Amino acid sequence: MKIYKAATAILFFIFLTNCNSKKSENKEKTISEAENKQIVDIKLVRLEQELWQNKTKEGIELLLKKYPQFNKKYMGKIFPDDKITVKEVFFGINNPAVDTLYQISQTVFGDMQDIKNQYARAATEIKANYPQFYVQDMYSFISGMGFWGQDFLISDSIIVISLDYFLAEKCKYKPQLPVYILDRYRKEYVVPTIVATIANYYNKTDITDNSLIAEMIYYGKIYYFQEKILPEIADSLIVGYSSVQLKDVEKHTEIIWTHFIDKKLLFETKNEITVKYIGERPAVTEIGNNCPGRIGRWVGWQIVKKYMNEHPEISLKQLMDEKDARKIFIASKYRPN
Repeated sequence: MKIYKAATAILFFIFLTNCNSKKSENKEKTISEAENKQIVDIKLVRLEQELWQNKTKEGIELLLKKYPQFNKKYMGKIFPDDKITVKEVFFGINNPAVDTLYQISQTVFGDMQDIKNQYARAATEIKANYPQFYVQDMYSFISGMGFWGQDFLISDSIIVISLDYFLAEKCKYKPQLPVYILDRYRKEYVVPTIVATIANYYNKTDITDNSLIAEMIYYGKIYYFQEKILPEIADSLIVGYSSVQLKDVEKHTEIIWTHFIDKKLLFETKNEITVKYIGERPAVTEIGNNCPGRIGRWVGWQIVKKYMNEHPEISLKQLMDEKDARKIFIASKYRPN
């Protein structure tokens, strides 16, 4: 079974330079089309601001009662009852270090209208492809760096964003994560992460196929979904590579692909092989010291893009509904340019 975590898998992979102009034109066209649609309304609740306005136990109790969905789906997963929730949150928000996180978050995120508007456009595109899609309410919060919460909660009814996780560039307090993961905990990754998690809900797969190519296509479909739903964002925010890493991967695409072919890896089913090329690592040293982790996901994205280019009649929904990864791979006729 494919597993996709909302934010500790925060995100993911660019095409060759001679394709950039065409891609830019396609993005402009998609954005223009989106502007003609009725943008869905997003409800944004600044929970952290309400909490800091009344940092008493009574204020916390009122907040939990006022937002029962948040209390049940977010806080309820951390603490067994409201009394413990109130006690722990009260202790946390009156800590000077947590207050620092709050103050910096307000500077970094501002009024959050940019995030709200970006997600509204994304939700509009998702709803155009999936009319039954329920547009979630969005809540911002401070989790005490995970002490009484988590980085993200993305459910079918609410989205909770813990702003303090995304301050690494501006704050000395940072999540306890490896640098190669921490680099993706920035404000600009928030909406792409949300969209990637939603893509996971629609990404149908054959759970009996444990081959490496199946995993590669699985993530490739998620990245392609992000690309189409968020046409305005840079590919680096989809794949989670730096611009230097992307250029290096593009430059050595043929070498990367040759490694998979020569080692006969595509149809391997051993878990250690999958982890090596799909999982979080600072580098895939089997290919090269500068080859970034999760390289199999990036290759999967290239295969899916080639498949969709070869079959323009296939819709985004039809792609996500396709369970047969090998069918996509064969029909893509993928070869590095």
